[in-house]
Amino acid sequence: MQTATENTVNVTEFGLTRKHPSIYAGFDYLTEGENLTIIDQIATKELRKTEIFKKYAIEPYNDWRADVLADYIFNIHHAYIRRNLTAIMAYAWKLNRVHGEDHPELRIIKRLADEFSSELTEHMAKEEGILFPYIKELVKAGKGGPRQRCFQTMHQPVNVMEMEHESMAGLIHEIVHLCNDYALPKDACATYSVFYKMLAEFENDLHIHIHLENDILFPKKLQLEKDHNN
Repeated sequence: MQTATENTVNVTEFGLTRKHPSIYAGFDYLTEGENLTIIDQIATKELRKTEIFKKYAIEPYNDWRADVLADYIFNIHHAYIRRNLTAIMAYAWKLNRVHGEDHPELRIIKRLADEFSSELTEHMAKEEGILFPYIKELVKAGKGGPRQRCFQTMHQPVNVMEMEHESMAGLIHEIVHLCNDYALPKDACATYSVFYKMLAEFENDLHIHIHLENDILFPKKLQLEKDHNN
């Protein structure tokens, strides 16, 4: 099955100077407490115009083609989740084991974190295995786009993705509420501090991730199919 990064994008269409397998696959990033940094591997006037914030935010997303945005989400936000989710889960388990007796909310946090991790992992698999490759096919095909996928229109999977986004945002909101909005308890150890810091960063990234999909990528996908059906 095709993955989100298999296609070579002709980056000259975006003011870039050469072909590159997935626009962001060749970028080097400093991500451990440093600002997200491109090590001058791809020259582009558009990227040079925009500030690159810590782990997110290259704009303007609305100007990007749908397949390019899908690649960005895969290479930035999905990769970020894979780098950090396991560690966050490990800290949630450790805090519950060490401090659960004095802080019973940690048991609930661990349970919600387990549920969140399971939902998010399954969600990304569906996007990467079905939805993102389908977007690439639509972009490639032009009018009369392919219909070999398991759905006739993009409305159904988009609705499912949006409902899953709502569910995951609700879970992370519950977790943050139980964490007292990241206010550390008086007896907090170093693990507490690291867990709260990682969770706060993860929450911020998730909100940007959901925004990019719900408000920009999904409407682009629906418009692509509408254009192909006309």
